[in-house]
Amino acid sequence: MVFLYILLGIILLFALIFSLFIKAEIIYRNESGFGLKAGAGPVMITVTPKKKKEINLKDYSYKKFQKRLEKEKKKKEKAALKKAKKEKAKKEAEKLAPDSKEKDTGKMASIISLIKFGIGEVGILISSIKTEIRSLHIICSGEDAADTAIKYGTFSAGISTILELLSLSSLKPPRDGCVTLDYDFLSDKSQFDIDIIFKIRIFTIIRIGMHALVWFIKSKIKNKT
Repeated sequence: MVFLYILLGIILLFALIFSLFIKAEIIYRNESGFGLKAGAGPVMITVTPKKKKEINLKDYSYKKFQKRLEKEKKKKEKAALKKAKKEKAKKEAEKLAPDSKEKDTGKMASIISLIKFGIGEVGILISSIKTEIRSLHIICSGEDAADTAIKYGTFSAGISTILELLSLSSLKPPRDGCVTLDYDFLSDKSQFDIDIIFKIRIFTIIRIGMHALVWFIKSKIKNKT
């Protein structure tokens, strides 16, 4: 009985993980500029803008500077050694490789197979992405009234197209007042307040990853035969 409870707990845990969304939140405001948050489920981490690091004068002492130089030197030496090993392995592989014609044919077949696989999986990925518009507020302004009117027409057409496209994959339509377009003849700079979340289930990512792994194994077996 205890085993059944444990098994049920594991199944529920995996079901919960697979039902979670991977999220990316894109934010743009005139005052703060571009921002990006990413996370899974309720956890979100700010990717950009990053918090400004406080300068500690102790980090710029002579000893620490010398240590940094030594680190960089070792890093460069490791990179050079790695590059030399790669070149050696490449030369050895070229010696053992089949004729160039057969090699080119195999490469072309792999590329065509990859394109076919990619088209199918990208379609699944795009159809699985859900969107949530938190805010899309634009105030058009230009050098003069004519310029403002042109910008207003351009933004109006653009927003209509974006909303039409997003509605195809949206979890829910934007709330009233979330999307607004206005104009300001007194200013010469347009104002933006954009906040959109893109979501995709973890299960979809795992499924695409498994499909990619199967395709890779199949292509490797095919190339060897």
